[in-house]
Amino acid sequence: MTTSLELYDRDVGMKWKFQPIDGSIKRAPGYSDGAGANPTDRARPGVKHMILTDQAGIPLAATVIPANETDMKNLETTLQDIRVERPNPKKL
Repeated sequence: MTTSLELYDRDVGMKWKFQPIDGSIKRAPGYSDGAGANPTDRARPGVKHMILTDQAGIPLAATVIPANETDMKNLETTLQDIRVERPNPKKL
């Protein structure tokens, strides 16, 4: 995946001024290691997919966390998973 993102960044260019991030909770029946009690589904096992994109919707990072953990708690982890080099924010 890194190669594809690097090629896209080189040929088209990532849009770095705005990067949305969001989480989506999914059921995880039979998956107990990385799952947590889903707060929206009667505490059944679940996971949350955290996705960070550039402003054009190109995925920059993705992490999977237990459903009962907050987005803010895992923001730094998701930001650290960006697979292409970010420019200095002061130069944007």
